[in-house]
Amino acid sequence: MTIVAGNLEIESKHPTLDRVRVERWTFVGDVGAWDGFHVGDEAMMEANLELFREIAPHVVLNVVSADPGFSAATYGVEAVGRLGFDACVNDEERDALLARFDLADGDHEVAAFARLQSNRDGLVISGGGNLTSPWPNCIYERLAFCRRAARTGAPIIFLGQTFGPKLEPHHRRMLAEMLALASWVGVREEHSFALALDLGASRSSLSYQLDDAALLGADRAPPAVAFDVKAPWIAVTFHPLVDPMGQDPLLDTLARQLDAVAEHAGCPLVFIPHAKAALALGAPWSDEDVGHAIARRMRRGVLHVLPVMMSRDVASLTRAAAMVISSRYHPIVFALSAGVPCVAVPTDRYTGVKLAGALAHYERTADACAFAEVRDGRLADMAIQRWTNRNEVRRQIEAQGAVVAADEKIRKQQLRAWVTGEEAVAITPPRRLAMALAVANTALDGALNAAEKKAEDIASSLQAVSASMEEATAYAASLDRARKGAEAYAASLETKIKELEEMKIERESGAMGGSAVLARKSFELDDAREENHRLRAAIAQSQSEVLALSKTLAALRSTAIWERDTARAEVQKMASALDAVVHRQDAESQHLRNHIAALTQHIAAQSQHIDALYASSSWRLTGPLRRLRRLLFAEQPRAKTQG
Repeated sequence: MTIVAGNLEIESKHPTLDRVRVERWTFVGDVGAWDGFHVGDEAMMEANLELFREIAPHVVLNVVSADPGFSAATYGVEAVGRLGFDACVNDEERDALLARFDLADGDHEVAAFARLQSNRDGLVISGGGNLTSPWPNCIYERLAFCRRAARTGAPIIFLGQTFGPKLEPHHRRMLAEMLALASWVGVREEHSFALALDLGASRSSLSYQLDDAALLGADRAPPAVAFDVKAPWIAVTFHPLVDPMGQDPLLDTLARQLDAVAEHAGCPLVFIPHAKAALALGAPWSDEDVGHAIARRMRRGVLHVLPVMMSRDVASLTRAAAMVISSRYHPIVFALSAGVPCVAVPTDRYTGVKLAGALAHYERTADACAFAEVRDGRLADMAIQRWTNRNEVRRQIEAQGAVVAADEKIRKQQLRAWVTGEEAVAITPPRRLAMALAVANTALDGALNAAEKKAEDIASSLQAVSASMEEATAYAASLDRARKGAEAYAASLETKIKELEEMKIERESGAMGGSAVLARKSFELDDAREENHRLRAAIAQSQSEVLALSKTLAALRSTAIWERDTARAEVQKMASALDAVVHRQDAESQHLRNHIAALTQHIAAQSQHIDALYASSSWRLTGPLRRLRRLLFAEQPRAKTQG
């Protein structure tokens, strides 16, 4: 299939095509520099480099980094700088830079492209959640590398990705282009799997997987810290939800809830930061700042705040916790891979998609506490409940973890065969994905049906409201017409009054010969004034009466409704009480009848038994013995008295 990329036509790849063995792989991820270090991004890169050293030990590995020197020294690889999209302030500048890269041919123009020369080179887009519109620089940079790789015939692999959820139309088209060019697309959530299909990715290229760093440091003991990691303790991580230097009530809420958790669990809480401040990326505060802000507000428990550590140390330390509470993604990933119970705290749609994806692998999506619930104080309740049941929760996570581990083993075998070029590979998504998608589709169908029903109800309500509004509008129009008629009549009277007043003035200043006529007009003027006054008084009276009548009717209606409802309630209450009494009396009567019948049967049986006893030969033979016994017992009281 041919993909149009800018002004170029590029042939897309397919995972089962024959190709030469790749000898050099270039890895692109959000890594570089201890200043601004991010545990999760670095952990995914470190884990993927480790994976490729295992499955293809003889290949050369390169990393694109914000700080090539730091990455080269940290991971023992060759490293080159990034493409410069971080310096662009808008998509127009990014489009211009992307177009320039599309025309770049020589290695001297773009140093990072020097490692993508032919089909013996390969491109790996390392895991992350950065292919979303809030980070457009990442979308542009990945697309520039994908276009370069496609032009030179280098295969393209995506590992451990979250796509979206927010994608502007322009960015959506760019991601669709990248997916069409890729030979292998690894996604870590059902959401991303479905979105990739929607964007046109081939199902045969999609791989459903755990996060790249899920098992990083699993073979390493926790680092030395100032507390006993072998005793029970709870790991806590929160990203800067609010300004940690300010007085946001959320900090007090978190402190109170963590106090409650610490008091209930009776063990230390340890804050493990995952990210340093990165001013250039708009992150002025570190996780560590948040940890100290919460620790200062705690009153009953103690929150130990650690410094930011290297990713492998953080992963191994997190796995040693008895429980994890986190708004960040990778603490949940590290914990679940070791069977550690978690409480995830999604704060928006983006973190919700990622955290739900991590929990879904282990069938623990119920272990998420929404941000609104945190503000309402329900985080402590969920954490305490998970802590109380932590042994059972751990057993459930470990049981599902065995299924996930088997799926991951197959995925890595397929990836090994593909990377080494040993054979054509058909990527087979694990069965748990199909089950999860089926559940999601069922839930979606239910939601759609509910939405359609709600839409129908709303439409019916709107029709009723429209009809009522039409009636009200018609009534208002009739009132308006009546008002206008009254006003017109009053205006005509005022005009007549004005004319008569003018005539009166003429009478007073004119000849006396027309006095009879003027006198008549004066009488008419007085009559008109009286009529106008009467009319206006009548209008005012009618308005007052209408208003009073409306109030009376409203009160009567309200009273009638209240009396009706009260009467209905009383009748229902009395009927229910009567039914209960009748039912209870029926039950008691039946119980008494059953009891009487049982006693009657018992008496009859006893009577039969007594009759049979009296009629028996043994009763007759033992008669003398009974009489002797009576005599003996009759003597005992006297003997006792004499003694």
